[in-house]
Amino acid sequence: MSRRRRNEWENSDYEGIFEGLSSARVEAPPLEPPPPNRKNSHILPGWQYLDSTDFLKKRACRLVQLTEDLPQNQPLENIPDKRLYALLEQITQADMAVRNAILGALDSKRPERRKRYVERLNIHVSQPKNCILRLTLPPLASAKFAGSYDIYQNTKLALEEYFSTRNVPDLTGQKLTLIYKRIVKNIRSNAVCDNDNWEMKRVTNAITETLFYSDNAAHFSFFYTTVEGPIAGTEATVIRETNLMDFAGYLTEPGLQIGLDS
Repeated sequence: MSRRRRNEWENSDYEGIFEGLSSARVEAPPLEPPPPNRKNSHILPGWQYLDSTDFLKKRACRLVQLTEDLPQNQPLENIPDKRLYALLEQITQADMAVRNAILGALDSKRPERRKRYVERLNIHVSQPKNCILRLTLPPLASAKFAGSYDIYQNTKLALEEYFSTRNVPDLTGQKLTLIYKRIVKNIRSNAVCDNDNWEMKRVTNAITETLFYSDNAAHFSFFYTTVEGPIAGTEATVIRETNLMDFAGYLTEPGLQIGLDS
């Protein structure tokens, strides 16, 4: 029995299909009623009233639940990663809610609000000698978690504030190198340093968007290194590839060398 090719199908072969589709009734599910005493509220999945104190109270209660069974004076490094990430989610989501409240109003006071907010961030922006940019950041989490885009927003705000009084460099046609230096207090033989880091990728996005320069292979190369230092953290340094040899020693020296602006 021969098979008909697609273009040999007759119109009658389609008519039955279309008739069946046109006769079918598809009813949309009923809309859920709005929450009581909340007009024009926006509800995000899993986030109850991001713009209210209820949201912060829920985060605080969850933090109490996550810490009440922990022993006194236990080093945080001894707590299982699953619990640490659960704590980080609650803390970060609360941080995002407060930041949105401070910076939410797009009015004439926003630059002033941004300046005050950035002063309280644990993110430092500088331009040491031969550096296009250097960021000193807290330790970056390698896995995705609820609220993990907070590092992107905070980095963008810190860079926005820094370049509000400086010119963004023109990098057209230049090849850059972005060095990520992971600083740990007690380096071990099994310490990991790689490019599969969720928050690190968010920081890269904030940097490239601020510099108006895509992080494709034609524009950027990347170095990742781990060193031991007195305080755990991360340094992200953007340099011109032609200056790479000048930073050979920097790749291994202790971290968190906050440089003065050049």
